[in-house]
Amino acid sequence: MDQDYLNLNVKPHLIEDLGVNLYTSLSKALVEFVANSHDADATYAKIYMDSNQILEGRKVARKKWELKNAESKNGDVRNSLERASLDESIKIVIEDDGHGMTRQELQEKFLEIGRRRRGNDLAQRSPGKRVIMGRKGLGKLAGFGIAHKMTVASKSKKDNCAREIVLDYEQMLSADSTGDIRIPIRTLDNQEWAGGDSGTIITLNNLTFSGTTGAQSAAINTVAEYFRMVDVNDFSIWKKDRNSEDLVEAGKRDYVYGFPERDNENDDFEEMVSLEVELGDEKKYTIKYRIRFTPPKGQLRENERGIRIYAHGRLAAAPSLFEVKSSANGYQYTSYMDGVCIADFIDEQPIDYIATDRQGLRWETQFLKPLHSVLQTQILNALNEFAKSRDESAAREVRKDLFTKETIDSANLPKHRETLAYKIAVILAKATGERTQAKYYKQALPLVVKGLGKGDILDTISSLAALELPDLSPVVKEITELTKQEFGDFLSFAQGRIDGIVALKKICKAQDFKKSKKEKELQKLFEDNPWLIDPTFFQFMSADQRQDLVNQKLAQSLKIGDYVEAGYDPDSDDEVKDGGENRRPDLVFLLNNDSLKRIVIVELKAPNVSLNHDHLMQLKDYIRMSRTWLKAHKSESSYNVTGMLIGCRNPESKALKIQRLQQEEEDRTDGADWVVYDIFDVLERSENAHRELVDIYSKAESADDSE
Repeated sequence: MDQDYLNLNVKPHLIEDLGVNLYTSLSKALVEFVANSHDADATYAKIYMDSNQILEGRKVARKKWELKNAESKNGDVRNSLERASLDESIKIVIEDDGHGMTRQELQEKFLEIGRRRRGNDLAQRSPGKRVIMGRKGLGKLAGFGIAHKMTVASKSKKDNCAREIVLDYEQMLSADSTGDIRIPIRTLDNQEWAGGDSGTIITLNNLTFSGTTGAQSAAINTVAEYFRMVDVNDFSIWKKDRNSEDLVEAGKRDYVYGFPERDNENDDFEEMVSLEVELGDEKKYTIKYRIRFTPPKGQLRENERGIRIYAHGRLAAAPSLFEVKSSANGYQYTSYMDGVCIADFIDEQPIDYIATDRQGLRWETQFLKPLHSVLQTQILNALNEFAKSRDESAAREVRKDLFTKETIDSANLPKHRETLAYKIAVILAKATGERTQAKYYKQALPLVVKGLGKGDILDTISSLAALELPDLSPVVKEITELTKQEFGDFLSFAQGRIDGIVALKKICKAQDFKKSKKEKELQKLFEDNPWLIDPTFFQFMSADQRQDLVNQKLAQSLKIGDYVEAGYDPDSDDEVKDGGENRRPDLVFLLNNDSLKRIVIVELKAPNVSLNHDHLMQLKDYIRMSRTWLKAHKSESSYNVTGMLIGCRNPESKALKIQRLQQEEEDRTDGADWVVYDIFDVLERSENAHRELVDIYSKAESADDSE
């Protein structure tokens, strides 16, 4: 009997799965094309991109979508905006001077999806002896993550002419199978070819709305970070627009400490340290690494914290803290910690351990588990050593500080409390970058010393809570050693607070606050639980009838909360969409403490709205109007009024209102009566403080007198 056969049929939507769904951002697409240029032995890759033109194109595309949405019979074409195209004249071009491709190479290399470039040679090199970065043969589809049309023009030194192919995304998807897709190719004359003797020029147009989301400058910075370890003298990356051509380089950070420490006094924090590790195949490999810490005011963004892994000059895994637990000594300093690990051998194994988008490694494998453990240990060691260096430095400064000595000596404290006063002084000094010269330190230390002198620990905490406090919990840690029982009741329910904060962070990250009722739920949480905003705000939870009456009358005067003007619509487009008016007077509330004579006006913006200068102006108006009202009611005139603007920052945005807010924050003086907080930083700070309190309580419970 003759053998019967079936045919394997590959559907074109595989292009969508491997292109659109894998390379979802401008930065990821650019990284893949630049890697291809590197593998082609190019000396440079140039990215032509007019950011202003793209921004204007996005505005036009949105208006077209809104018009289409308004005219739609079912009134729901929202999903179409993500794949809506910008005008065809708007384009992104990636050009290099690599070896280029002949007609045959265009067919056999570029148009062969999933071509394994390395084969049996695990560290295959280009003709120019570079280790090949590409592995899976999928990066050529990256363009479809941000554009509907991709034009590839290439010239090889083997040919006397350049050739061009055009890949049309919509046309390719309409075919029955990938075997039916026909890619047109044509020969370019000398005037049409814009490159040199050899090279490749990739033009992306019909750019998608979703693919161009975010600041283009941020995408370029990401490209620089991916190729940070590549020698710029060997291969350089350039960003070009209509007015300039600039070298793309990873930004330099200021560091105050590096681990492991170097012997030389002028430590170059970019200098790597070698370490031999034994991995799952029982062979020893050498990594190079360094962990660094930024200055007190140099807090890193969440996605920048941890160690990045590089292999053969290219990013192999995004920054990670390697599952270091928050209970680790010095964990609070992870906000200032980054690191680099060079592990070329990962890219030379017969098994591919690097994720396609190069954001992570397969740490669960037997081969890489030991490396994960080694890097986790190095982070723990680095945190511990940095914490010790901070403690030692602060202790030396405190002992030499004249203000500290005079303040403590004048109190005539018993010896054991004098010792404690100096220990707490060190903690207060570490709380800010200015240490003993900080305004906060000079306010807080006399309060602590006074409380220790009277033996009234809770009075000390109460006094500190009235200050603009960077972090109360380390101070509580020391004072708790004096009186465990006084804090027992408070700390016993701190874990419940932590669970609430974690749940709230998850809700906020989902950004499901487009409906006003969701925003109001968030407001009510903050209003009823002000310690979520600041752990020192527990004193604002009083049910004092007098302060409730002041709040009610003042809210009526300001027309906020339950007293907004009739006709106000919180669901209008101008209130909901990002960049709209977003005034939302129904999301402004008052925190009032009569004994402290403080009123805090909290203006909350939903996570789907970017904070801008108009929001700050609104808050300042509320502060001004509140003072006017309080002055008119003389019995209330002694209140100190301050304001807090809470929402989501968008530091990469080029929008004028957002940039104005950033400038206003930079110019803000220490005595300003307003402050701006990112909602996630607020929640993270509160969570960390409460976790530390739980940890303090647990340790205090188990400690004996000698400890």
